[in-house]
Amino acid sequence: MVEGGHSGSGGPTDGRPPRPGFGTAWRGYDRNQVDEHFALPPQQRPDRPGFDVVRRGYDREQVDEAIRHSRRSAPAAADAGPPPAGPARTGFDLVRRGYDRNQVDEYLALPPQQRPDRPGFDVVRRGYDRDQVDEAIRHSR
Repeated sequence: MVEGGHSGSGGPTDGRPPRPGFGTAWRGYDRNQVDEHFALPPQQRPDRPGFDVVRRGYDREQVDEAIRHSRRSAPAAADAGPPPAGPARTGFDLVRRGYDRNQVDEYLALPPQQRPDRPGFDVVRRGYDRDQVDEAIRHSR
């Protein structure tokens, strides 16, 4: 449910790079994390960023669509240079209590035939959304 709008008109007068405008939602993506993502040059943005889900954050559907659009309009991977350093992002929402991110990332990095049938992830503060991870694992089999 979108509650309001964000102008998203940051630019030369306020020192912020331009970014898409997103409405706010009761439960949406952390605004600072989304703003930081879109402040990066397109070739340095992770393909599947993971944003915290917070109260009064940016509307998730609008952000997800903007990310899909930026991927479609980004230069070809060969022209973009090497991928940014750091851990791969899975695209799962970050929630207050969810699966341990490192454990999930390590599990998903394994070839499907080497993954245990029943992974046992620890539940931690600021982890990946459990339902999303469980669904992704079901679809990957």
